[in-house]
Order: sequence, then structure tokens, then C-alpha cells
Amino acid sequence: MQKPKKYQLKILFDNGGVQRTSTKKQRRISYKIQEAKKSEVGKYFIRVTYGTIIDVNEKKVIAKNEGEYLNKQSLTYALKCFCEKGIND
Repeated sequence: MQKPKKYQLKILFDNGGVQRTSTKKQRRISYKIQEAKKSEVGKYFIRVTYGTIIDVNEKKVIAKNEGEYLNKQSLTYALKCFCEKGIND
């Protein structure tokens, strides 16, 4: 897997508010996660995009990992997994 090129974070608050962050820096996403108050957050959505790759059908597709999480621990673990280097890198 390639080095991540873009990070997107969406925080959905219990009062209906939404905070969106899109950046090329993992540190900024980590800061936004820690900044959010646990009692006010409904759920988190994260997407890490790596760029375009050629799939098994010889088509260009966007390589990405994404998911929805209910707590910070699951979200930070997923972010760590999405950004770690693969065996073949």
C-alpha cells in the first residue's frame, strides 16, 4: 500500500452539528480527534485515501480505507492501522 495522501475526518455531534476536516497531515487529524469532547460526540467517520491504483480488472480505482466509529479508542486504532506500512513497502 502507498503512503497516505489525504485524510478526511467527520465528527457528528449529538446536537446535530458536524465538523469536517480534510488535510494531508496525520497530526492535524489526531489533534482534531483529541480535541473533540467525548460526551458531545455521536460518532466519527474517517477516510484515508492513498491515490489511484490498477485493480485486477485493469481499471483505475481510488485506493482508500474508511469507517464509522463510536469512540476515540476505535477511531485512533483504525487511523494507526490505515497508516502503517505494509509488508511489501
